[in-house]
Amino acid sequence: MKNKQILNYILGTIILISASSVYAKVRLDDIAVSDDDRMLFTVEKSIPEVAQYKSLYCTELGNEKIKSKPVLLTFFPERMELLNGGKILQIRNIDGFSRYSVEDGKLVAIAEQKSDKRIRTFPVVTSPDGQWYCTVDPVDKGSGKLVLVNSKTLLKKTLAEGIDLDYEKVNVKWSYDSKVFLYENNNCVYFATPDAVSKNLQINESFRKIGEGSIESVQWTQTKKILYINDDIVYSIEQNELYTRGLYSPLIGKGKIIARLPSEFNSFTDRFWCNGIGNRIAVISRNNIISLYTISEDEKNAFVKVDLIKPLTEESGTSFGYEVFFNSQNKALLWNNIFDLTTKDKTGIIYSIEDNMEIVASCKNSISPVASPDNKKIAYTDNGSLKIFDFSTMNEKQVFNKDSVVSVLWAGKNAFYVGGRTTVLYLNTASQEEKVLFLSSVDKAYWYGSTVVTKVPAGEKYYSFDYGKNIWIPCKISEYDLILSDKNGKYRAYTGNASNPDFENTIFVRCLSGKTNTYSIFPEAMEENIHRKKVALVIDAMENSEGLEKILHELTEYKVRGTFFVNGEFIRRYPEKTKLIAESENDCGSLFYTSSDLVENNYIIDKEFITRGLARNEDEFFSATGKELSLIWHAPYYHDTELIKDSAKSAGYEYISAFNEFSDRITYERAKDKKEEYLSASEIISKISDELYDGMVISVTIGKADGTRKDYVYQKLDLLISAIIESGYEITDVQGLK
Repeated sequence: MKNKQILNYILGTIILISASSVYAKVRLDDIAVSDDDRMLFTVEKSIPEVAQYKSLYCTELGNEKIKSKPVLLTFFPERMELLNGGKILQIRNIDGFSRYSVEDGKLVAIAEQKSDKRIRTFPVVTSPDGQWYCTVDPVDKGSGKLVLVNSKTLLKKTLAEGIDLDYEKVNVKWSYDSKVFLYENNNCVYFATPDAVSKNLQINESFRKIGEGSIESVQWTQTKKILYINDDIVYSIEQNELYTRGLYSPLIGKGKIIARLPSEFNSFTDRFWCNGIGNRIAVISRNNIISLYTISEDEKNAFVKVDLIKPLTEESGTSFGYEVFFNSQNKALLWNNIFDLTTKDKTGIIYSIEDNMEIVASCKNSISPVASPDNKKIAYTDNGSLKIFDFSTMNEKQVFNKDSVVSVLWAGKNAFYVGGRTTVLYLNTASQEEKVLFLSSVDKAYWYGSTVVTKVPAGEKYYSFDYGKNIWIPCKISEYDLILSDKNGKYRAYTGNASNPDFENTIFVRCLSGKTNTYSIFPEAMEENIHRKKVALVIDAMENSEGLEKILHELTEYKVRGTFFVNGEFIRRYPEKTKLIAESENDCGSLFYTSSDLVENNYIIDKEFITRGLARNEDEFFSATGKELSLIWHAPYYHDTELIKDSAKSAGYEYISAFNEFSDRITYERAKDKKEEYLSASEIISKISDELYDGMVISVTIGKADGTRKDYVYQKLDLLISAIIESGYEITDVQGLK
């Protein structure tokens, strides 16, 4: 009874969850009923871009309903952070976040996810000492508030509002000593100090401005300097001069000019990195050219010395992201995350740039590489196995392959916290210490008396749940002693069909004594006549293929099927990519054979022109792919007339109209010239989310517009898909709306 009392007590301290908030359809399984009327069960979950796994819950049964909300006993490491000087390991996932005390070996839930639950968590940027972190708190589906959080007290201070949401990054960079951080707001970079922000002593933002540009315009050096690039000029700003520079920048300038680049730096499309002392710079321009420069100490304000300029377009596949690292000899290494068109895998490749782009390591489906505290090694994964690349030896080695790794943190020079699909453990490669801290996921669990026991495939070991510390500890037990029972003398539990389409099934409990009664542990699973609202996602392939591979990848990760409308100009320019679309199992319709505006041009459009244009596009699509287009179409730019639509209808084509009130085709130049509203990709996603309705067709265009934009909706397709799902809609192709 003591363990039961403890478990009831921690109902208020362990994350609670309603199964109806789980991403996609809820599937319940692996029932185990104890002699004292408690029940274990699993909920299968899926986090796009991360993993699919099972969470273990415990609840107490009653005669008419469960007596308590289910308690979560496993803690999946979707994201992890080290706080308080490495004394606290923070674990975040779609259920909320918890903290593990390294000193006490105790896990405590801090907060559960709110009712407006998202299907993924957003990143945070932690200060090197772990005392602070910055994140963007969502306000709507596309934007939020940039906040500074005291990791010990959880006190939040708002830094800026209207910040774009992003699943990959937060636009903040901390100094190495944790005393200052840089952040982006309204296309400018500012500095702030956590002490001043927390005490409400921070001066006005206008006096803390580094300069115009994105967060990619700045980098910290290990020598307490900031390198800032504006146009083609490289500035150096001392950390202890920030307030002086901010207050008197009109008089003394942005900083000390130390060099000029041979070409202009565009912070919207370019990125740069520097070595520890700031005299070596690597720049990737327009996502396809890498340049290496050395800054001379003798010739002030002179052009940098060009060490290398290399196109990246020669690499097979499409890059999903770059990182540059400098080793101890200041040689630059490039990490390139490539989407392979043939295998459909993401391949992480490390190149020694100055050795003629020699490949020194590679891996499949890796997490983002994580640099060690001394910047001498990086950690990454290869199909779930943890690997380390050593800059000094230029070699990689596998250090852990017992569990599929989903997140990694460095805990020292040779130590890690490894978040696996089934376990979270501490690993020290020097001492060979390996300690399981708690469990991430279980396939099934058992009652051994009043104790919860499970078997972990990694290592084939048994673990029992420690009610006092909320962790799992190794135990010695015989498999023959473990029986998965779905009943006791009072109750029998079983899975059955649910009426609510959001549930794949549900768990029913039947009372075997007293008043006969049967109920679902989640009453909402039995709600009937629930209409699942649907929207169709269409992708328009016009004249540019940029972003296609990312789009296909996101559709696969989120298990979404969309409709591609393919234009004849796209087919003629990119026959291989057209074939890639056709083989992706997404629906394909026609976007006519020319990309010309059929309404605004000077040609006479008649019935024969439309029918012949559609027939020609059919033939070109079949020639490129060997497959037929669906008999659905829309005119270029969705500009049409009744004559255009009726002409196509006579040829058997159905016209599809899409909601495209908010367009990412509006560039800065067009907005200024035609006085149209410019919206960022996140702002467009927020507005689309506000306008959702059953049967809506949402259009996303591949590629870039003519002119300047900071971002495009296709670059944040994951955010758009998440926003739609979180709003309670199912995403389908156009045919699925019928």
